[in-house]
Amino acid sequence: MVAGRTHPAQSLPGPLVRWSGGVRRYLGGPCCAKEPVALAAGDYRDGRELSGDGTLHSPGCNPRRAYSGNSMAGGHIGALYGVNTLGAVAGIILTVWYLLPALGLRASSITLGAVNIGVAAIGWMLSRRTSPAEDDRAPASRRLMVTLTITGFLAIGFEILGVRVLSQVMENTIYSFASALAIYLLGISIGAALYHRSGREQWLDHLLGLAAIACLGGIFILARAQAIYSSFRAAFGDSTQGVAAAEMLLAACIFLPATVLMGAIFSLLIQRQTTELPRLLAVNTLGSALAPFAFGVFLLPVIGSKWALVLVGLTYLTLLSRRRLLLPIIAVTLAAFSPSLRLVQLPSGGTLADYREGVLASLAVVRDEDGNRTLKVNNRFQMGGTSAASTEYREAHLPLLLHDNPRRALFLGTGTGITFGAATLYPGLQADGVELLPEVVEVMGYFKPENFMDEYDDRLRIHVADARRFVTTTTNRYDVIIADLFHPARDGAGTLYTKEHFTAIRARLNEGGIFCQWLPLHQMDDQTLRAVTRTFLEVFPSTRAYLLHWSIDVPVLGLFGTDQWPQYTNGWVEARGSSLQNHLKRLGIADSARVFGNFVAGADALRRFAGYAPINTDEHQVVTYAAPRFSYQRNATPYGRLLTVLEVEAPPSDFIRARNVYLKGLVEESEGRITQAIEYYIESARISDEFTAGYARCISLASLKAKDHPQGARVLLERLIEAQPREKLARDLLERLFPATQK
Repeated sequence: MVAGRTHPAQSLPGPLVRWSGGVRRYLGGPCCAKEPVALAAGDYRDGRELSGDGTLHSPGCNPRRAYSGNSMAGGHIGALYGVNTLGAVAGIILTVWYLLPALGLRASSITLGAVNIGVAAIGWMLSRRTSPAEDDRAPASRRLMVTLTITGFLAIGFEILGVRVLSQVMENTIYSFASALAIYLLGISIGAALYHRSGREQWLDHLLGLAAIACLGGIFILARAQAIYSSFRAAFGDSTQGVAAAEMLLAACIFLPATVLMGAIFSLLIQRQTTELPRLLAVNTLGSALAPFAFGVFLLPVIGSKWALVLVGLTYLTLLSRRRLLLPIIAVTLAAFSPSLRLVQLPSGGTLADYREGVLASLAVVRDEDGNRTLKVNNRFQMGGTSAASTEYREAHLPLLLHDNPRRALFLGTGTGITFGAATLYPGLQADGVELLPEVVEVMGYFKPENFMDEYDDRLRIHVADARRFVTTTTNRYDVIIADLFHPARDGAGTLYTKEHFTAIRARLNEGGIFCQWLPLHQMDDQTLRAVTRTFLEVFPSTRAYLLHWSIDVPVLGLFGTDQWPQYTNGWVEARGSSLQNHLKRLGIADSARVFGNFVAGADALRRFAGYAPINTDEHQVVTYAAPRFSYQRNATPYGRLLTVLEVEAPPSDFIRARNVYLKGLVEESEGRITQAIEYYIESARISDEFTAGYARCISLASLKAKDHPQGARVLLERLIEAQPREKLARDLLERLFPATQK
C-alpha cells in the first residue's frame, strides 16, 4: 500500500468484506485476499487500479483502462446488482403467494418494513466503521449518462408492452402479473451474473445489437403466445402450481432473452464510472420512470403494442457506437416482417369488427356469422353482446322493478350499454353509468339498437372513471345501484367485493334504496361465494338473493340489499306502465309471479349459508387470492354453485319449487342423463301450472323424439297430460302426431 492513500474498500468492516467476497464467489467471479472488495469500486487516488485478478497496476500500466466484466471493481457492482435483483424476485414470490394471503396488506407491509429497517440499521452500523476516501477521477461522460437513461427507458417499456400482450393470453390474476414481473427481474439478475463471470467492455455494441434482436424476436413469440401457453397448460394441469409454472414459462419465453441482455448491459455501463454511481443510478431510474407514461399512456393507444415493440428494438440500434452491419440488418428484417399482435380468438365464421388498444386494456368487437356482436376485453373476458341482450336487460329490470318508484339509478360497469340503456324504458328515471375503459364507451355504437342508444337522451350520463373512486367521491344519492358482473379472479376485481366498497355504496343510497350486486356463479367456487355473501350481509343485514335467469350454462345470482324492503303486492309488476310491459313480456318477466319467482333466499338463510366464511376487506382481500384457484379449473361445471344455492332455503312457493326441480332437470340433461331429466321436467309441471318451463321442455323433447322414437314421444306426452291436465298443448300435439290412437 502507498502511505496516505486508502482505497475505499480498505475501510470496510470485516463482515461486509467477507459477505461481498462470498457474493462474488457465488456468482462465479474471482475473489482476491490481496485487496478487499469495494462496495463502490474505483481507481486508487494515485491512479492505480485493480486488475482482474485483484493485483495493483501502477499509473504507468494503462491507468485509464476501462474495467472489464471481471475486474475487481466492476465485477463487484455487477455481483451486488445481480443479487439485489434476485432478492427482488424472491420478494415478489414470497409477498404475493404467501405473505399477503396469510397476513393481509397491513401486516405484510409492517413485516417487510421491519425487515427494511433492520437492514438499514445494519448498514448504518457498518458504515460508521468506514472512512470514505476521496476520488479524483474524471466524471462520467455525457454519452454514458444518455445511454443509461435510454436503456432504462427501453427496459421498462419492453416490460410494459410484453405484459400488455400477455394479458390477452394469461389468466390475468394477481398471480399472473406477479409471475411475469418475477421472470422479468430474474432475467436481469441472470444477465448481471453472466456478465460478471465472463463479460468484457468490448461487448457493449454486441449486447446492444442482440438486445434489439431479442426485443424484436419477442414479437414473433408473442404472436404465438396462445398456442405456447395452451401447450404449457396441457402439460402442467389446472393446479395453482401448474398454472403458475405455465405462466412463468410463457413469460420466460418472452422476457428472458431480452432481459438477460438488459442485465448485462446495465452492469457493463454502471461499472464504467463507479465514482458517480448515484448519478448513474439516478439517470437510469429517470428513464425507467418516464417509460410507463411514454409507452403505457401515449404509444400504446397511438401506434399499438406491435409497433411500440418495434420502436424499442430499433432504438437499441441507435445506441451502437460503431458501424456494424450484421446485427442491424437482422433487427431491421425482423421489424419489417413482425406479425400482428391482435390476439383475438374469433368464432367460426366470425370477423373482427373493431380492435383498440387503450391505456388499461385491449378491446375487441367480434361479429359472428349470424351478425351478433360481442365485446371482449383482453381477449379473455366477454363483457356482453347482442346475442345475450335479453339477459343483460334483466340485469337492469329486476333491481328496478323491486323498487317502488326509482327516480335515479347508478350502473357500475356499462359494458355494451345494453343493461344501462334499459333505464330509458322507465319514465322519469335518470341514470349514471360508470365505465373504467374509455374505449368501451367509444364502441357502444356497435351494439345499436339493442342498447337503445338511438333513444339516448340527457337522462343517461356515462362517467369514465374507476367504480370505487366514483362511489366514494360523488355526492349524488340513488334509489337503485346496480353493480355489473365482475370476474372475481381478475386482478383488481376482488376489491369490488370488499366490505369497504359495499359500505361506500350504502352511503350513496336514498332511504329505501336498493343495491344489487350480480355474482357470476360459473366463475366462483363455494369458498368465494360464501365470503362475498357474508361480506355483503355485514353491510346489508336484510339481504335477499334472486336468480337473474333460469340457466345452468351462465348462472347468475344477485344479492339485493336495502334498509327497508317495500311491501310487495300481487300486482306489483303489472302496475308498471304499458310501454314497459311490452318489453317485459318479451323477456318473460311481465308479471309478478315470474319476477318474484327468481327469489332464492332471505337474510337468515343466507347467513346460515355464509357461516364463518372470512370477510373480504381491503386489508384481507380474500377474493383476490382465493378466486383464481377456481378459474384455473377448465373442467369445472358452471352450475355447481347454482345447485348449492338452490338448497340454501326451502322454496316458499310451488312456483319456486317447480323452478328448482326444472333446473335440476337441465343439469341431468347436460350430463347426458335424459331419462332422469325428463322425470324432473314432468315433476316440475306437476308441481306448478304457473311455472311452464318444464312443461315446454317436455314438448320440445317429444317433438324431437316423434320421428325416430315415436313410442317414446307418445309416452312422454301422455305422462305430461297426466301431470298437467288443464294445459292443452300436450294433448293437441299428441293428437297431431298420433291421430289414429286418439280416435
